[in-house]
Amino acid sequence: MRRVSLSASLVLATIAACSAEDVVPRPRLEILIDDRGVPHIYGATDEDAFYGAGYQMARDRLFHMEMTRRRAHGRQAEVLGQTAVEDDELARIFDWPGWAAKHTALMRSDNPETYAVLQSWSDGVNARIEEVRSGEAPRPFGLDAEHYDFVPEPWTPQDILTIATMTGFGNDLSFDREVFAAIAYKLAADAMASIELLRPIRNVFTTGGVSMAHAAPPSTRRPAAPAPVDTAATAVAIEQSLAGLARVRRLRGLGSNNWVVAGEHTEDGRPLLAGDPHLNFDPPGVFYAQHINSKDQGGTIDAAGFSFVGTPGISVGQTDRIVWTPTTAFADVMDVWTVALPDDDHVSIGGTDVPVVHREEIIVVRGPDDPVGEGNARSLALVDVPGYGVLLPTDLVPLPLGDAGDRLLMNWTGFRANAFDGLLDFNKAASIDEFDTAVDRWNGNFNFVAIDAGGITYRVGTKVPVRDLGGGRTPHLVLDGDDPGSLWTDARLPPAQLPHSRGEGRGFIATANNDPFGFVADGRVDNDPWYFGAYFDPGWRADRIESRLRELTDGGGLSVQDMQTLQFDAHSALGDDLLPLLFAAHERIGSDPALAELARPELDTLVTALRDWDRQMRRDSGPALVMHAYAYFVTRRTLEDDLPLLFLQALELQPSFIMKLATMALRGDYPEGDRVLQEGRDVILLTALDDVVELLLERYGTVDPGAYHLSDARFADLDGATGTGIDRGRHAVDGGESSINVAADSTFFDAQGGVLDQWVTPHGPIFRISAGFDGGDTPQLWFEMPLGNVAEPSSAHYEDMMPGWLDGKPTRMLFGRHEVEAATAERYQLLDDEP
Repeated sequence: MRRVSLSASLVLATIAACSAEDVVPRPRLEILIDDRGVPHIYGATDEDAFYGAGYQMARDRLFHMEMTRRRAHGRQAEVLGQTAVEDDELARIFDWPGWAAKHTALMRSDNPETYAVLQSWSDGVNARIEEVRSGEAPRPFGLDAEHYDFVPEPWTPQDILTIATMTGFGNDLSFDREVFAAIAYKLAADAMASIELLRPIRNVFTTGGVSMAHAAPPSTRRPAAPAPVDTAATAVAIEQSLAGLARVRRLRGLGSNNWVVAGEHTEDGRPLLAGDPHLNFDPPGVFYAQHINSKDQGGTIDAAGFSFVGTPGISVGQTDRIVWTPTTAFADVMDVWTVALPDDDHVSIGGTDVPVVHREEIIVVRGPDDPVGEGNARSLALVDVPGYGVLLPTDLVPLPLGDAGDRLLMNWTGFRANAFDGLLDFNKAASIDEFDTAVDRWNGNFNFVAIDAGGITYRVGTKVPVRDLGGGRTPHLVLDGDDPGSLWTDARLPPAQLPHSRGEGRGFIATANNDPFGFVADGRVDNDPWYFGAYFDPGWRADRIESRLRELTDGGGLSVQDMQTLQFDAHSALGDDLLPLLFAAHERIGSDPALAELARPELDTLVTALRDWDRQMRRDSGPALVMHAYAYFVTRRTLEDDLPLLFLQALELQPSFIMKLATMALRGDYPEGDRVLQEGRDVILLTALDDVVELLLERYGTVDPGAYHLSDARFADLDGATGTGIDRGRHAVDGGESSINVAADSTFFDAQGGVLDQWVTPHGPIFRISAGFDGGDTPQLWFEMPLGNVAEPSSAHYEDMMPGWLDGKPTRMLFGRHEVEAATAERYQLLDDEP
């Protein structure tokens, strides 16, 4: 490989000296790095460009790539030791590497063009690894002697597809909720009968809602309550089961926003787009910004945006004609069944004894004095059921949910070989029509929105199994494996039954992980024309986005700056629901004897502060801290006594979902909801605020909201954001559980129910993008991202993006060659000019 570094000023001077008729010869592969650390890779062919993209990502993020690959393969413990064993076990249980091997073989035979691109990208990565191995390049941060002191093994296309399998699993994850709900119905049947688990708190549906004329009146039917359990005898199993589900839960980040606005509502008559995926900071960590161009020299790709580290291509971003961004659709593509094992080699499924395959996985656990890759070997015995999924290990979910001796069988639509057709189609799309075709070819559980200069589109393309809901079957819980009607066939929902829209009638489309159809508006899934999913977002963010877009489009003349302002909105929709109830309860203190003992001046001070508050969850706000703490305390006061042995774990699994249940009970939304308000609504509301008073007095010595801020206690944890094992710190951020600019799922209570010193959110906007058009057909994309694009502390781009991400100040993604040249800080060439 030949690498030639060139002076940017020399190249610009040469270009300037050429006349308009001169043709400046282009190198076969040239990489220009702009003044924000974003690389622009120009190749003569798709393969050349992807070779350069692999090389450059490894140059900037090799440790991050390596730890992502090890996470997917279940080999982190070889580097990190015992702390990584649980995560490695998950990779082995669900056999992401094994399925990736099947995907790779099928891609090589059925999709050779994409395989060739993946091979070229891997070759570029390996060229950089060889430079590190030979000493030509220094060890990257994290791989150096001061940290983990090793050089990665070479990459292959199978490594890429192993990462893709892991990320697909995490995005599709639903079985943890299904198992938890089944446990809740088993142990807290009365409480579960008093709430409507699936109902959203806001009825906002992306497609406008399928007609509900078919729906019967709201039903109180719930899964039959089992015989009472001996909670003392099952306490350990419950604790272990919920801990196991919490392990799985770490694979998924909850909450993303995207929306598009048609040109009829914008200042220039061209569409606008905004999107901000909310994912865990570890993994996947901070995405990688880049621009890949082979089109200038006759290739097929000119795309810029963000890439999932360890994978090729642009995951979210723009081509020269469109912009796209996703949110998780929460289509249900996983199910769990209780199954009996007649012997060690068979599972009874649908009345048939099905043979199993025993699989042993060996996890190497590095000790304190071991080099990377050496240590104690830990054996993991697993059982696959070909065609039906995998048996969940008993130590992952030990609480019995069926008959004595039954096991849990989990199936996922990703448990079948996939050639990944359409993997790079997004990077080539020249119109929203081509984009829709790409979505249909790509089996991804996403709400995709996109724009071109002439229109907007929304589309979901995931493959959802067709379920038979007859006989009271509940795919959102745990199914009976003896029931053949509960089993999947090869049938999948047709495209007409998947969410899609061109914004007809409104001129805008928004998604925020909410129910796209309105099927769960009545809290049921058994009376809909088809089953798509059950566990959607509560609807706070979707409602806020929709309401603001209605206001903005009514006025017309929208700009990309309007989209950016809306993205950074930190309005607490949860505050909109809870605070009027609290204020009304506070006004009744003087007239209700039951509330007399709650009269105290400190309570009055907080009520006044919350009345005057703008309901923005800003990190410099005192009332925002009060609201954050109040949301947790009022949720506990409402539900803890109704969910014995479950509440703290449930809150850890999904705070916003549990807050939704408590808030809807307090609002009186459930016909039988007062059964979980035994102390009385007003007492609960005011006692929770009294809990906040005691917390403030203990920590700050006063309840005066000028004496503290949200930034004193609530942080985003970026530990591992550029590779597991490297701590990138905790950072005070804006946002809350229910705001558009989200900072959700933070810790608050410890395992004993005490309040933690710091409240840490493990995920948030992994980046924000906004886009429009500037007089032509080529989009202009703006972005914010945490930290920086380069994971080397010596780089100027190690954390230069952080202020913009924290404060909502986007920068533009350079795209045209001349503007890239003008901002180029470094350039070099790879490969000989003759292939």
